[in-house]
Amino acid sequence: KESVLVDLIDWASISTEEIAAELAKRDDLLDQSGLMCKALWDLRVKLHPVACVDSIPVRRGESGRTEFGFIIRNTGYYTGRLWASGGVIKYNEFAREALRRHYRETLGVGIEIVSELPDLNEYPQRDPRKHTPFIGCDPHKHSLSKIYLVRLCGDVSFVTTSHGGQEAAGLNWFLPENLPERERFAYEGYDFVYGAVQENRDLVLER
Repeated sequence: KESVLVDLIDWASISTEEIAAELAKRDDLLDQSGLMCKALWDLRVKLHPVACVDSIPVRRGESGRTEFGFIIRNTGYYTGRLWASGGVIKYNEFAREALRRHYRETLGVGIEIVSELPDLNEYPQRDPRKHTPFIGCDPHKHSLSKIYLVRLCGDVSFVTTSHGGQEAAGLNWFLPENLPERERFAYEGYDFVYGAVQENRDLVLER
């Protein structure tokens, strides 16, 4: 019945402001986990940057030097590429709270914040005029991410999501001089990764 009514509505005769005002009255814009439906998400990313939080795990390696960890993405446009761990900040979440949630949902571990890094902007198209080490490319959205270095608390366990998949297919660790080539990283973000790792290559971690 609802689909029939939708077909009968002359949407062109209704202003965008009226449609938005009607949507704002609804109490089902977010599901129980705090996420919006795909249609709303597509509208959201078309209008404004998305707030995200990401991080690079660090650990003290067997040599005593600091190693940097990157997940192997298992979803989306950059499946199979290396990237930082994190994701979208939900409504009414603090950035660090969201980051801890992402680690529980992806790697099954807690985290300890080590330090904060410069923010990362990711644009749908790379703009040479805006190129800095802290700009990447996401073909689906413009996002702004808070970035942290973190230590993992516990053993990694790749978590299966409610959709039956896993966001991460692995977690690889590297010394600063052994970072993989540019093409291995997602979001055209090698410059960001390289800058963050080299800036912290002499970081000393206690066991």
